[in-house]
Amino acid sequence: METKLSKLILNEAVRIGDELLAKAEKEPQGMSWKTIHQQGNNIQWHKSESIYNGVCGIVLFFAELYKQTQQEKYLQAAQEGGRWVEYYCHEHPATNYAFLTGRMSVPYTLLQLHRLTQNPEYLTKALAITKTGLKDWQPGAMEYINGLAGTLLCLVHLHAATQEGWLLEYINIYTEKLLAQTHISKKGIYWDRAPINIHGLCSFSHGASGVGYVLLELGQYLQNPAFFWLAEQAFNYEAQYYNAELNNWPDFRKMALTPTDERAQQQAYETGAYNYFTIGASMNAWCHGAAGIGLARLRAVKFLQNPEYATEAQQALAHTLENIGEIGGTASYTLCHGAGGNAEIFLQAFEVFGDAAYLEMAESVAIAAIQSRVENGGYRSGTKYSGADTSLFMGNAGIGYFYLRLLQPRQVPSVLLPSLENNVKTNIAPYSNLSLSVGNMQRKLIGKIFPRTLHLLENLLPKAVENYFQKQVAAIAQSDSFLDDFVQWAKDQMALLPLAKSHLLYEGLLVEWLKLQMNEDITSDALLTYKNQKKSQRIAVLTALSDAALAGTILVVDHDMQLLNIQYKYYPHNLAESPSNIAISADEHTLLLMPALTYTQEQELADFTATVLAVFSEEKTVAAGMQDILNQFEELAPAQTTRLQKMVLAQIRQAIRAGILLEHEQHPLPVIAKPVLAAH
Repeated sequence: METKLSKLILNEAVRIGDELLAKAEKEPQGMSWKTIHQQGNNIQWHKSESIYNGVCGIVLFFAELYKQTQQEKYLQAAQEGGRWVEYYCHEHPATNYAFLTGRMSVPYTLLQLHRLTQNPEYLTKALAITKTGLKDWQPGAMEYINGLAGTLLCLVHLHAATQEGWLLEYINIYTEKLLAQTHISKKGIYWDRAPINIHGLCSFSHGASGVGYVLLELGQYLQNPAFFWLAEQAFNYEAQYYNAELNNWPDFRKMALTPTDERAQQQAYETGAYNYFTIGASMNAWCHGAAGIGLARLRAVKFLQNPEYATEAQQALAHTLENIGEIGGTASYTLCHGAGGNAEIFLQAFEVFGDAAYLEMAESVAIAAIQSRVENGGYRSGTKYSGADTSLFMGNAGIGYFYLRLLQPRQVPSVLLPSLENNVKTNIAPYSNLSLSVGNMQRKLIGKIFPRTLHLLENLLPKAVENYFQKQVAAIAQSDSFLDDFVQWAKDQMALLPLAKSHLLYEGLLVEWLKLQMNEDITSDALLTYKNQKKSQRIAVLTALSDAALAGTILVVDHDMQLLNIQYKYYPHNLAESPSNIAISADEHTLLLMPALTYTQEQELADFTATVLAVFSEEKTVAAGMQDILNQFEELAPAQTTRLQKMVLAQIRQAIRAGILLEHEQHPLPVIAKPVLAAH
């Protein structure tokens, strides 16, 4: 970088620092800043601790500004800000221990102050704040920015600095939680399935890339390739949604935030406007889109040396370069979803590929940002507020931090991608989740989707199962899907079994495969959620109808559900028992498979319930359906007929209340893309 340009950029970072100093509130307990906190369209200014939009983020900026200027006032600002967040923690017990947006911001910030000053008290306080709250924290999300994954990364940073054994215990516990909350598909894994999204998100802050990045760091730190494999599965999930035409990954959020959004949602559902619920937007930022996804792939290039990740990184770089000017011109230069944050991918590419052209791309963003500030009299925040904010991710502190990163990209750590560079050999043998092999990691995940099948195989062919997961997983892989590979292998094992046991294994595998396929074929979680809301409204209407009015109503089994006749009764609660103790019935019975956000639900039906629902597999009036059922019985006495009619009507009403029977014309959009049985 030319000396003149570097001076210009440093002077602008200093100007931002002095502006923030002028806005600081100096109190006996330390120095603090008010930042913007947005709820919907409501903008408020107040003080909090977080890195994202609180005092910790500003402290990190001043710490780096001091390193490059050696001006004591910036060191003092960082230390006084650190003192204020310590006070804030004491006065405000936390319920949120997320990394960037919650209480774990404070230990990470104190760790950076320790590195800056070599004062051991910062490390002691960081550990104390961490230990105080984690024992009671129940994370609601797994994502990077607001959830468990970010906290996991912060704990690894703390362990790298302190080697405290209790931190490894928490890392082990949170790894188990992360694995337990993993959603598994045939094309990879993801987290945080939500009713406001089309599918699991493809993004860094809230989606699979961010969690995958943390898994990469965990694998590198623990020197355990099983976490690399997990990260690759997260990247595989996102890869299936890459849109070559847009050169981007879709933003699957489908939030109805305003009454206008809600009206549009209702109209789309009632008119059968499918695309409203199934087509994502195209956004490009650190939080959502190519700029953030590319960061995860660049890290994967460094650790895994897989050319596919280099290709995806180049795609993300190209897309970010295409619209970097547009982002700065129409939005902001902030870190979270502005051009300053998007430029991080150029800085990371410069480090990974060593090409100075990437550094020049980041420099062009800085030049444009400074010009914009001069022309407009200030920077625009990352919120709906048109003026400037003070915070790190949404305001001027973050823009200043970007300038400092640009000046010394190899010395100033990224706050968007806080990477671990110094690894110490760690004994992970005592920690069951940290020491999992690739095979056992697969076994744990496969057990979530195929518990029947795996249990049967473990009892019928235990040595073959051990061999599969411990020795041959990599050797026999036939596809990019570890689930498809397992299904094929399980089918191959049937030939090794006596006929009766082979049939038992086949049927267990069939049921679980169909549940997986139904889950795969959900076109939109947002559509599923909205349909359930509309069903609830109609249930209230239908249950209020008189028997006479209900008789003329046309009903059908929800087309998104599947009735499945099977031979063997296999009780999920008997998974601990051996196959010889599992109750087997020679008579057919019926399962009902139902799509759900948690995973496909399975309900065993009583024979009478199955008979009633089978009649309504095609649309017909309640009166016609009741007659069809009566016709299945031999001649009945009048009293028996009346009693049977009451039983059938009661069963129909129960199925309506359960959302199984519905009026098809009220629900024009199918949630399941194709009939799941036909798919098999």
